[in-house]
Amino acid sequence: MLPIFISYRREDSAAFSGRLFDRLSDLFGAENVFIDVAAIGMGQDYVQAIEERIASSRTMLVIIGDEWLDALKHSSRSEENDFVQLEISTALRLNLKVVPVLVSGARMPGESELPPELAPLARRNAVEIRNSHFHQDVTALLAGLDGGDVTASSRPAKETSSRASGWKYLLAAAGVIILALGLSWFGGPQLDPGDLVGTWKAEVTSRQGTRYPIVFLFDSIAQQLTGEVRYPTGVGVINDAHVSDRLIQFQTEHVPQFETEAATIHFKGHVLGDRIDFVMQHDQGQDRFTAVKSSE
Repeated sequence: MLPIFISYRREDSAAFSGRLFDRLSDLFGAENVFIDVAAIGMGQDYVQAIEERIASSRTMLVIIGDEWLDALKHSSRSEENDFVQLEISTALRLNLKVVPVLVSGARMPGESELPPELAPLARRNAVEIRNSHFHQDVTALLAGLDGGDVTASSRPAKETSSRASGWKYLLAAAGVIILALGLSWFGGPQLDPGDLVGTWKAEVTSRQGTRYPIVFLFDSIAQQLTGEVRYPTGVGVINDAHVSDRLIQFQTEHVPQFETEAATIHFKGHVLGDRIDFVMQHDQGQDRFTAVKSSE
């Protein structure tokens, strides 16, 4: 059974939602957390997949960024199908535990600002997750989900002992708390941007099976991560970089060769020695790959 459903708008909070999906998947297992780009297979009917996942869920997290409400009003005026409205209205109709998650300084919309089928969302208690306190706020969110008995239905089927399953969750939650304090399991120091300085190389395999190289040239200025990313289509300068614990997050923007519009690409990575496990978010979805530090 899939207990946790993440509802979000790609143009509003794709990078954050992907980061939250990774954290929840680490704790509960990827099979127990649904996010469209990760869980809908190629050729699968999107609407049917969404409705099936919601029907088998216990909790929906509605990610609300600073552009969420404007996008909702625009979609309500148009004749286009708005899958976010479909997701939330279905969850409310099925009486799921619906938790609004405010990000990027967003405020909770009022009932009068929402379509009638979404009006009950305004009465649901919201939580805020800040980039500057991500681990701490996610830990608080997890404590709330635990209180809602999400974990009771999300234990993997291979766990035959409820006591063993409980210890597994407690140990995982302890790991989140330790990360929130800026420590690793072995008590190591927090990652410094200077530790990343150098050349990192990766080969990406797209969902279509195409392979292509990416090179990260990291630098550090005044304890801030800077540099550039070299794609086959051009070079993008690193912007909005954040380094926390063993995690890094940044974005680049460049105009690809033979194109006229800029492409914004978001990265989040987990640093493990001389390798970084990346999730790259772009217009076509998500790609996962590993970059290795070059000795050249």
